[in-house]
Amino acid sequence: MGSIAPQLLAQKISANIRKGKRTVLYDAIKSVGYPHSVARKPKLVTETLAFKKAFALESKDIVKELDKEIVRIQLAMADKNLSKEEYKTLVQAFDVQVKNKQLLSGGSTSNVAIKVAISEHIADKYDKNDDDSVKNGSTEPL
Repeated sequence: MGSIAPQLLAQKISANIRKGKRTVLYDAIKSVGYPHSVARKPKLVTETLAFKKAFALESKDIVKELDKEIVRIQLAMADKNLSKEEYKTLVQAFDVQVKNKQLLSGGSTSNVAIKVAISEHIADKYDKNDDDSVKNGSTEPL
């Protein structure tokens, strides 16, 4: 296959994303001309450089559309006359749109900067257990 089939596949998947449809990779891969043996193993196509480049170009347009939708949701959330149910629905929509944007643009979907501080009590407890296990001649924690 040349690079036309990966481009067609990327366009087909992008169109489904825009419409909010799920994509069955097997069907999509078969529809752009790949044989059954390749369609059964989608990674043979989706892991190629040609597909990744084509999908990255398609994703840029989707990300732009997601940005517009995110702004629209934010403006609706700023309306002071919302009921609790409307607000809850907008928050859920906002959450999904932001995560989709992060996934499609290669961003992180979690806050990796969050650190959890271990309290001194817990740290002392583990230090004490380590000392006791060494005294007992055991390498297993207590």
